[in-house]
Formats: sequence, C-alpha cells, structure tokens
Amino acid sequence: MVESLAAGRPVLISNQVNIWPEIEGDGVGLVDDDTRGRHSAAAARAGSSCPPRERDAMAAAAPPSFMARVRHEPGGGGHSTVCSFPPSMERMRA
Repeated sequence: MVESLAAGRPVLISNQVNIWPEIEGDGVGLVDDDTRGRHSAAAARAGSSCPPRERDAMAAAAPPSFMARVRHEPGGGGHSTVCSFPPSMERMRA
C-alpha cells in the first residue's frame, strides 16, 4: 500500500486495517467495510465509476501523504530502507 501512495496511486482499504483513518483523512483512497460485497462495490467505485476528478485528487494527494506519514530509516540485514506508517495519536491514546 505504501508503494502505491509513493507512486501516486489511490488505495482501497478495509476499515479493519489500522491506518484507514489516515487514508480517509488524507483523501488518498477509498475505505469500506471488510466484507466481500462491500469491497466489490468499493473496487467498482475506484475503477470505472469513480469520477476522474475524484481519482485525480486522490492521486495528487497520495505522494505528499506518503512523505508526511511514512518514516524512512536505514535498514539492517541487507535491507536498504525500513518504512513504517505511524498510527494516529488518537488511536495510540485509546
């Protein structure tokens, strides 16, 4: 998912994944219930039925969201980069 954001691609994410509030809040993708039928509807909306203006806005917002939210650190063990998507402060306090 972070690769998609870095590449300027909107994402489709379940509301059961811990970073969905950031995805929704940053306007970089579509969030839906975690059911097969709901994902199918969201996928259809993300595809052909999503207005181009909405898709373009999500795509434009994706790289800045990635840069603001993903922490890059030198990795060890032969890995060049470690990326993380820090949880929102509200959920950390809950």
